[in-house]
Amino acid sequence: MNRVNRLKLPSILLLGLALAGCLDPSYDEAKNERTQIASESQDGDPIVVGVSWRSATEGDGFLRGVNLAVKEINQKGGVLDSPLEIIINDGESAYEDPNLSVAERQKAILDIANSFAANSNLVAVIGHSSSPIALLASVIYQNSGILFLSPVARYSKLTGHNFDYTFRTLLANDDTAMQVANYAAQKGYKNIAILHSRDNSSTELAEAFSTYAVDKHAANIVFRRSFFDNVVNIIDLIIDLKNVQKLDAVFIATSSGELSAKVYEQSRSMGVKQAFIGGEALDTKPFLTQVSQWENAKDIQKSAIPTLFNASSPKGQDFVKRYKNEYGLDEQPDYVSTLGYDTVVVLAHAIQLAQSTIPVEIATALRYMDPCQHIAGKYEFKPNGDLKNKALFFKHLLKHDFVYEQASNVKASETVNIPECNDIDRDHDTIPDNVDACPDSTDAEKVKGVRVQGANKGCPVDTDEDDVPDFKDSCSANTKRETAHGVDPGGCPNDSDKDGAADYVDDDIDGDTIANLADLCPKNTTAELAYGVNLTGKQLGCPLDSDADTVPDYLDTCRTNTPEEIKLGVTEAGCPVDKDMDGVLDYQDMCLKSPQGVVMAQQGCEVMDVTTTQKPNAFFFAPHQISMTPDGIALLDGLLVNRNLALLKKVQLIGYATQKNAAVSQNQLLTIADYLQQKKIPVDQLEMTTLETDNVPLAVETAVDKTKTDANKAKSAEKAKAAAEKARAATIAANAKKNDTIEIIFSQFQPKPVAAGPLVPTDSPKP
Repeated sequence: MNRVNRLKLPSILLLGLALAGCLDPSYDEAKNERTQIASESQDGDPIVVGVSWRSATEGDGFLRGVNLAVKEINQKGGVLDSPLEIIINDGESAYEDPNLSVAERQKAILDIANSFAANSNLVAVIGHSSSPIALLASVIYQNSGILFLSPVARYSKLTGHNFDYTFRTLLANDDTAMQVANYAAQKGYKNIAILHSRDNSSTELAEAFSTYAVDKHAANIVFRRSFFDNVVNIIDLIIDLKNVQKLDAVFIATSSGELSAKVYEQSRSMGVKQAFIGGEALDTKPFLTQVSQWENAKDIQKSAIPTLFNASSPKGQDFVKRYKNEYGLDEQPDYVSTLGYDTVVVLAHAIQLAQSTIPVEIATALRYMDPCQHIAGKYEFKPNGDLKNKALFFKHLLKHDFVYEQASNVKASETVNIPECNDIDRDHDTIPDNVDACPDSTDAEKVKGVRVQGANKGCPVDTDEDDVPDFKDSCSANTKRETAHGVDPGGCPNDSDKDGAADYVDDDIDGDTIANLADLCPKNTTAELAYGVNLTGKQLGCPLDSDADTVPDYLDTCRTNTPEEIKLGVTEAGCPVDKDMDGVLDYQDMCLKSPQGVVMAQQGCEVMDVTTTQKPNAFFFAPHQISMTPDGIALLDGLLVNRNLALLKKVQLIGYATQKNAAVSQNQLLTIADYLQQKKIPVDQLEMTTLETDNVPLAVETAVDKTKTDANKAKSAEKAKAAAEKARAATIAANAKKNDTIEIIFSQFQPKPVAAGPLVPTDSPKP
């Protein structure tokens, strides 16, 4: 029988079914009835889930995984206080019956789906053992409003219609292909052969792998062949494969583990020694058995088998133990068993999140839930129902056991902080963690109950809203009047003055002689009352602040400050501040930002050490040279030796030159400044000035005596001008003596011989 035709028809049929579903009002009626029954269900009513698979002899692993999950969940109280109940239909083997026509086989699957749809109590279906079957059934479930979780269908078209109710709990072909291509590149497989069966899903997987391997990793597809599912042998194909000169690995994509095992066994028998990689059909008992028989030989390269189930992980080992305890099997569960188990758990997780058994609400919870993890890794869904960001493991044979690894771009810690699926109520208070404001309440905190609504949902009950939860509240039924003045740690009304009368009935709570109604500070402590309270004014009943420095007397070390003393602020202790800690209080300090550790003159200003050095230009620079002479450099180094640059305030460079030579002088100063910067003197501490010795302005007194006549005024002006010219000439003559010289002035703070702390005034008033 031609299997190609079998797999091409469902896509055509899907469209017809979808259109029929839109037109047939019975679908809407069934959907509405299902929603109504779910919305009216009570605690204890079973949550009905359909499970569809092949006959039991073929599907033991999957069905055992499903049954184990249901049993364990029900033993823990079920979901929303209701047990899970499964209805199993194992009639899918008819789809593989070669004696039936294509239409008869398709009808067999539609009959299974319709039998589930006819049960109005059923909220979800898990299963269907292949992509074509799942594709057919998904349309019935969409139209009937039934949640559908597919654990094995990889074909993209299952979720390509963006149905509201369809999800898959394993990777789609495209995601698998990308990860296998990444792994192949990590292993250095450059020249790859592709062998695949001609069903739609296997062809899609092979195409996707080829695209990723070539486009992303520059691999070479050196050989590619396809074959029908019912192929008996592929000897001719393998002979062609062996003729390939450069080959690093063989990629296999088939619809079943049996077919992959047959291709592998015939290839090994004919001398193909390269590694095999492929899809998850390799992670099945028939293929793994062949690998175990061949790959302990030294000349056979290790195959890499992709899987979602790491049996060596702590979670995997625990699952294997529970699985064997339940069924008494010698063999481990495979990935299909794991996905059967996990799919039930993920469904329970979504029902818990939705707090509902209405299918559309469960679907919404699945689509938008935060990631959770279980036996087969992380579960998080894309809008179309595909898994999101789920990583494959790759296992290979080492002696007689399989070891596991992941691609190098997968972080080992990526699921460390992700919660377990269906463990969404850590403190078991019936409030899911995602809406629980106190998700880790202890048994003691829950003993009086938790809030079931509001911003503090899930937190211990506080009946009287006094911020003391009932589990530790000795007076949990206080009225608003009784809590108006606060409560003590035990939740009982405050008695601030310990007079035996609770504050809410006490006329003077703090005993300061000011009645509560007038007292602006009615709850003063004993310490606050030690120096008295204001008996009048805007601060009636509040602690005194005698010097009005904003520090109340009971905290004030300097309670009698004058306005002058506090005008620049006070410390937390109420004393005048000394912000630069120079021993001079700020209100007396003329230099408020003095550096620490230097000698201070009176009024808080620093004492400076000034050194001046003056040399001819020729001492620093040879004629027509811009670089300094050795003597000039030595002089500068001598000025810097043993000098504490931390105390340096500034360095002044002054050049004396005629107007004609002023530019030359300026360049020389720049050269000296550059050298000093190299010696760690900051640029903002360098000042440069060029004085033009022959450019002295004429300074004439302009004051006029109004008592003098105009003639006398003119005569006085002439005398003033003559005096100014004489002074100018004298200045030029004096400057000429400094002409063509450079003066260097270092100004430095004088350090204290012994470090001292901040001054504490000896005359500060005592408390």
